[in-house]
Amino acid sequence: MRSANLEMIEKLRMVALKRCEERIVRASEKDGNLPKKIEYCDPHYGVSSVLKHKHGLV
Repeated sequence: MRSANLEMIEKLRMVALKRCEERIVRASEKDGNLPKKIEYCDPHYGVSSVLKHKHGLV
């Protein structure tokens, strides 16, 4: 009985690892779809300030 439980645990572990690997592969394929990061990095805070700098209104 104990060996059957260990075999089931090992089987479930392998299934979980395989699913994780598949998710990693899918995520790496979508790499180009990541949102763009704001290139502006200044001590100014707030949405308006960031948008003004992003669009050259300052």
